[in-house]
Amino acid sequence: MLQAQVVQLVKTKLNAMTLGIGDGANDVSMIQMADVGVGISGREGMQAVIASDFAMGRFHFLQKLLLVHGHWCYSRLARLILYFFYKNVAFAVLLFWFQIINGYSGSNPVDGVNLFMFNLAYTSLPIIVVGVADQDLRSEVLMRDKSLYAQGRLSQIYTRGKFWIFMLEAFYQSLVVFLVASSAYHLDVIGLAEFGFIINISIVFTVSLHLAIETYHWTIANHVVLWGSLIFTIVFNLVYCAIDTRQIFIDTYQVFIVTASRGKFWFILILIPFVALLPRLIFRAVRQELFPSEVLQARALEKEDQMYCRCLSKTAHINTTPVEPVEPVLFSQIQANNVSHDNGT
Repeated sequence: MLQAQVVQLVKTKLNAMTLGIGDGANDVSMIQMADVGVGISGREGMQAVIASDFAMGRFHFLQKLLLVHGHWCYSRLARLILYFFYKNVAFAVLLFWFQIINGYSGSNPVDGVNLFMFNLAYTSLPIIVVGVADQDLRSEVLMRDKSLYAQGRLSQIYTRGKFWIFMLEAFYQSLVVFLVASSAYHLDVIGLAEFGFIINISIVFTVSLHLAIETYHWTIANHVVLWGSLIFTIVFNLVYCAIDTRQIFIDTYQVFIVTASRGKFWFILILIPFVALLPRLIFRAVRQELFPSEVLQARALEKEDQMYCRCLSKTAHINTTPVEPVEPVLFSQIQANNVSHDNGT
């Protein structure tokens, strides 16, 4: 009980996040009071393991739990939360820009099915994969350089400044989607549903490619889920518009099929993400070259080490290439050749 009171005192007085570690029944109250509890399964029973958030067999594993998995977990969750705020604000503000030119009538250019599918299927799976499996650094680097753990301890990713940067990006990118789409079709006669499909698919591509820029560790799952979600968005809308749903407010029958048959749609589908994401690319390049953080510096060194190891492996492969054996020449054959040569001369 005294241990739990000490943990509570640290939480209230220092306003700090606490970690409780124990291996016995007397540590249960401390583990439950701490923000994160770790139980060690040992000779004193399993009570601490049952009450903990994480369980391990030895205290030795605690180092990797904190330095590696703790670092990864904070990085993934912080970027996941920022991305969820960003993509939903971008989608909501996009509809607000439409109200300005629509006299604030409340008309929604995006039909109900696509409103529902935006968070359910179009943009949900890629960020889930990133939030579960992304790695900004390899475990060997994190174990070797203990100072990299400070990123999570000091909350250097999820900050107010970065939050508002993401919000400004959401406003800017949604404005780019709306202005480019409305300008491209300014002289064309299109309906409400057609314009809704254009801006909806454009914002899906923009926020998905934004996530691709923010992904550190690419795996097969990342490629399949991200590019598969973009393909699914197009295919789903083609199938959806091929069905006569007889909607009351927005009739989507054959609308997207006609829209996708025009080259202008595919051109702006490439142009909009490029213009919208260009400031993010410039910002990342400037930050990496002029103001790199410890993690970015470690990533640069990690890439140099990988390139050096590849060069060594190629060199070793060249040096170990088997040489074709040369047939041995006997001394008697050399003497016979000399004799025949002298006779010829």
